[in-house]
Amino acid sequence: MKMRWDYLTMNYSYQEAEKWFVSVALRGSFRYNKLNTQSTLYPIDNPDNSVAMKDHTASDSKSPSIDIYLQRNLKNNQAIILNTVGTYIHTYDDRTYEEKKHSILATDIYSAIRGKKYSFIGEGIYEKKFTNSKLSAGIRHQQSLTENKYAGTSSAETRMQEAHTSTYIEYSSKIKRFNYSVGVQGSRSWFNQEGEGYQKYSVLPRIRLTYNFSDQAFIRYQGQISRSTPALSDLSNVEQLIDSLQIRRGNPTLKMSTVYNNTLNVDFRKGLFSSSLYLLYQYQHKPNMEETFREGELFVRTTANQRSWQKLNPEVEIKVGPIKDILSLSISTGINYFDSRGHNYHHTYTNWYYCASATAAYKKWSAYFEIRNHRNDFYGETLSYGENYHLLSVSYRYKQLNVGVMSLNPFGSNYRIGSENFSPLAPSKNWMYIKESSRVFALTLSWNFSFGRKYESAERRLHNEDNNAGTLKSGK
Repeated sequence: MKMRWDYLTMNYSYQEAEKWFVSVALRGSFRYNKLNTQSTLYPIDNPDNSVAMKDHTASDSKSPSIDIYLQRNLKNNQAIILNTVGTYIHTYDDRTYEEKKHSILATDIYSAIRGKKYSFIGEGIYEKKFTNSKLSAGIRHQQSLTENKYAGTSSAETRMQEAHTSTYIEYSSKIKRFNYSVGVQGSRSWFNQEGEGYQKYSVLPRIRLTYNFSDQAFIRYQGQISRSTPALSDLSNVEQLIDSLQIRRGNPTLKMSTVYNNTLNVDFRKGLFSSSLYLLYQYQHKPNMEETFREGELFVRTTANQRSWQKLNPEVEIKVGPIKDILSLSISTGINYFDSRGHNYHHTYTNWYYCASATAAYKKWSAYFEIRNHRNDFYGETLSYGENYHLLSVSYRYKQLNVGVMSLNPFGSNYRIGSENFSPLAPSKNWMYIKESSRVFALTLSWNFSFGRKYESAERRLHNEDNNAGTLKSGK
């Protein structure tokens, strides 16, 4: 496995006291990934009936963008904020897949995907502050054109157009220890691919309520209804061979789904001690989730609007420190419960997870330790395992120079990531063990330098970007 990710940013900012703030950024994202796999594929109940499998994949993407941001503070506590982002994404994905039985080639699949995407995002916000309240309104538009060419064992060309427009108004106020905000959003979503697609208008409310018991404790509730649009890659009207038994197929008839979000936060702080309780409940109506069915001798993997998906996530975090201005400790633990209902399946899954960290600083020395287990995610019929690792680092600072040493998994060798599919027709389990990730040591070096006139730059309020290429992948 090889990975090379490079990012480049050139930024120009202009600020005039408390009136103007203008920022122009040119960005470039360059990613290259390569994975070569050799293994044996066989039925679980008949290991002798095996084939030698080779799966070679390579992907490369280049994404330049220009980001223009403007913030203008007006009289009478008014402000206007504007942000436009133009992005071009060029991708290619190559895959070669072979299955050999007794050195005889039984399956030979090659796919080459070339993609181009042009997108524009524009957003504007108006704010008016009063004595104990604030009124804000905004509009956001995103439009894209995606052209993909699929060649190899199967070939196709797609041309997809997508547009999303939304406008909102929100009012927030404070009454003694009680803060609240209410808002409503109107949106239009449109998609077209050779005459097929959808157009959807929505009115979506949102609310936030906060009560401060004191300066050390508060409780906050947030509720919001939103729409989830299908991924461009799932909407394409193409299909790609996965192996001799499976095929991945797009679905241009996918529709938007409705998402209901509810979160509750309770925070308490006293001296060196602080704790927080977080509770999330999310419900999706007719979500875009996977579906597997048999078609002749092949199993077809596709996406469809299923029945529902639910997630319940309580989490507790406890922090202590800094003790003697040296040591800080933190531990968080929670449970993820999932309920995934399709037209032909129903799965539930529960995952307990934790994360603990310690930070120490003395004079010019600092150290950090973190450990976490798998925080897993379940969607459709697929269980995705999160990372399990521990990390230790020590550094020394001399003026503007900082040098250090870092180690990943210094006390263990059980790092693994993977996924599991629970389809009754074609279940599968995939684990990737990376032995090179155990007892890895790295040297770190940073040197901060500055020259010229110094000033305190204003903070941006909007951060828009597009990083979805919209191609249908052919790999496992």
